[in-house]
Amino acid sequence: MQTVIIVIQSLIIVVLAIIVGARFPNAGGVAVLIALASLLGASFGALSNGLALVARREETVIAVMNFVLLPLTFLSTTFMQKSLIPKWMQTAADFNPVNWAVEAGRAAVLP
Repeated sequence: MQTVIIVIQSLIIVVLAIIVGARFPNAGGVAVLIALASLLGASFGALSNGLALVARREETVIAVMNFVLLPLTFLSTTFMQKSLIPKWMQTAADFNPVNWAVEAGRAAVLP
């Protein structure tokens, strides 16, 4: 279910980007970008479901997932080019699955 939601959200973002003037070199790159977002979302969705089976409390799952996802997002190149972030963050980004998806998605949609 999480994957379906991510695909819909991704399609909305792509359509809005096109409306405001973004141009993508090919539709295949956009499909790869959406597939990468789906895989990342499915991975973290599975982690969340597994944690829910162990913790059995919604508050615990929300707290742990935020504790994991927020640092992973900020320790990636989502918001800033890799050459502009400190060296220790560059090293952390090399081992960060969120960063892998971001870099692969950028490579897919750039010419």
